[in-house]
Amino acid sequence: MGEFAVVTEIRDNPRVVCVRTTGYIDDAAGEKIKKVIQSLMVKGEKNYLFNFASSPVINSTGISCLLEICEEIGFSLQGKVVFCSLPKAIAEVFKMMGITTVYTVCDSEESAVPEFSR
Repeated sequence: MGEFAVVTEIRDNPRVVCVRTTGYIDDAAGEKIKKVIQSLMVKGEKNYLFNFASSPVINSTGISCLLEICEEIGFSLQGKVVFCSLPKAIAEVFKMMGITTVYTVCDSEESAVPEFSR
């Protein structure tokens, strides 16, 4: 697998930060995601859509970092987190860990963006 990358795009109406990852989400990748999100949180961004279409696998430390930042978004900022485009392996892990009962999961960015207006 190639090197991990994370890119963000801010969409308006509603205002949402789309976070797109590429590559294996391990502890280093989780920390990288956390750092990127925290830099946006300081600027006032509070709604995040995580698109994992290009990240086929996530390990336990990657999930731990991700959940830590999601809790910060939800509790500290009163923001919202939605996940989309989960590859099968990640979807199964999220379901097994109960993440899908806490956060909304959608098939695509297009179907996920309206969740932020609810």
